[in-house]
Formats: sequence, structure tokens, C-alpha cells
Amino acid sequence: MSRPAKILEAGAFRDDADTKAPPPFAASAAAPSVSPVMVRVVAPSNLRGGYTFNAVYNGQVFTVTVPPGGVNAGQALAAPFVPTASDAFASETTPMLPPPVAPPASSTGAGTAPNPNGHCNTNCNPTRSNEDNHNRPSSAPLGSWSTDVCDCCSEGCCHPSCCNATFCPQILMGQVLTRMKLDWSGSVGSSGDYKRTTCVWIILTIVYFVARSSLSGCATDATTTSVWGGVLKDLWDDDDDDDDDDDDYVFGHVGTAIHSAAQTMGDELGCTPVTRDLLWAVSRIWFVLTIVVLARLRRAVRRTYRISESCCCCEDLICSAFCGCCTVSQLARQTADYQQERAYCFTDTGLAAGAMDRRSGGGSHVV
Repeated sequence: MSRPAKILEAGAFRDDADTKAPPPFAASAAAPSVSPVMVRVVAPSNLRGGYTFNAVYNGQVFTVTVPPGGVNAGQALAAPFVPTASDAFASETTPMLPPPVAPPASSTGAGTAPNPNGHCNTNCNPTRSNEDNHNRPSSAPLGSWSTDVCDCCSEGCCHPSCCNATFCPQILMGQVLTRMKLDWSGSVGSSGDYKRTTCVWIILTIVYFVARSSLSGCATDATTTSVWGGVLKDLWDDDDDDDDDDDDYVFGHVGTAIHSAAQTMGDELGCTPVTRDLLWAVSRIWFVLTIVVLARLRRAVRRTYRISESCCCCEDLICSAFCGCCTVSQLARQTADYQQERAYCFTDTGLAAGAMDRRSGGGSHVV
């Protein structure tokens, strides 16, 4: 199976004396309407002339036709960007994907310098060391995760994305939802809804913690600890050597003792059954809501980056339920290159202000 094509650069070619469009696309350049944007694509394999394949630019699929004479694997060719399907809200629903990193000056070796007309030769794409490619690719590839789920501290333990994932994963989830242009529930909403996603999740998080704090007097954690302390003290003071009786005591009566003590302490704190039920309901609703939205977000990221599930049909749900902090951290690294973009804790995308506008406006996407 051939490698996915890479989009190196996008730009509008002018049909004048100084800049000429490549011969295979002369017809499109002469069209009376606005010429399509030309993008430079790296051939995924050796292809003969006239062969067509799909590539992705800025989240949209388009068809590339190999010019006469064919191309070799890794060779760059220019192709007009004509999406295969039009969408009135494409700019508002296409995920804002990371742009490619410009190739360093030292990466162009002898005999592989760019042509004077601005087109790339075979080895014009950026090169990185094996270790750097393993730890952080210059941009997220199609078909695989750019980092492992346990690489939360790869950018440092004090990195904003790591701190948000550890202490307030819902806010980081809202930022990734915004990058993917999804609303607060993980759905593709109407035009512009995604711009309020992070704000909605910040408000929901504040409301949850306020409600949780106001009902914290009814929590049974301290009650459970005190009851277990009493049970262990009784066993310590027990002089007989009958371990079977001790086991029966622990497993047969501790549940009843905890339930009774919780009711007693709750009554002393002024907690009513309604208050305790409300605390239980708030905690469960928050837990379920976070899992469901995170699972939908993970599925959306997988589909955008063409990543298939590796273990089972409910991988997104399992990762979100049992490894939520690590999962949202991985999604944040997948949708942003933190080696090239500075991270922030409380911006709408977790990146610098205007980063997404620059990315959507002129940035291309290496795929």
C-alpha cells in the first residue's frame, strides 16, 4: 500500500512572464475565472503519467493527476486544489489542522536544491533525525497517532496542556473541540458554534465544582475512613486466634456499619436523603457527560486523521472512561505541534490568539 501524499505548500500561481504554471495545468490557469490554488504534493510512490490519486489539503480531499512522464516516489509535483465536494459551511466545519514545518536551510543537500521556478525536487521535503521523528513528527500524519497515549509529559510536566490534562481535563477537551470545530457536545453544529465551545466547558466546570463543594459535607469518604479505622481497631484488640471469625466480621458487617455510620454522620451535618441523592446525581452526570463527549471527540480526531481502531469496536469509549486524562492529552498533541506553537492554559484553542486563523487562512497540512 502506498504512503499517503504530503502537501508541502500552497499558493496561487500567476500566469504572467515572471511566474508560469506547470504545463500540465496550463488549461486551468487560462480559465477566465479565478485560478485554483496550486499545492505542491509529494508523490507517495512511483506513478505513471495520467495516474490519479487522492490527497488532503486543509482537511478537504482533492484529486491529483500525475503529469506526462510520471513521477518517482518522494518527488514533488504541483496540482490544482479542487475539492471533490463543496460545502457551504466548509470553512466553519473543516477541522483546523496543524500546518507543516518549513524545511530548514541545511536540509537541502547537494544536487537537491529547489528549482529557480519555485517547484520542489525529489528531496525538498523537511528532514528530521530518527529520534525527533519518533518523539514528535513535524506534523500529524494520516493513519497513525503522532504520539503515544502515555506521552503526557513529553513536552514537560509543567507544559500547559499537561497541567490542564492533569488538573482540569474538561478545559483541555474544550480546546481540542474548538480546534476540530465541534460544539460543546462533540457535534458539528451550525456556523460559528465551535467558537464558544471552550467557554461553555469552562462555565460547566466552574458550575460543577461549585455544586460539588456546596454538597461536599454529605460525602462519605471521611465516614468510610472512620468506620474502617474502628473495624481495624476492633480486630487489633481481639485476643482470639480465630481468623475465620475475623474474616466473617469484616466481610459480613463492615458494609452495614459503613452505611449506618454514613447516615448518622450525614444527619449530624444536616444532610438529608435528598441532598445525598443530589450529590450522587451531580457526580454521575458529570462523569458520564465527560466520557461521552471525550469519546465523540476522539472518534472525530480518528476520522480526520484516518486512524483506525486498534483493539475493539468501542476503543474510544474505553479510553475515555478509564484513561481520560491521558486520552485528552494525546488528542491535544495530535491536533497541535507544540514544538512550533506555544501552548496556553485558558485560550479558546490552547494556542496563541489568532493561531487558528493563520492556520485556516494560509496554512497547508502535511498528510
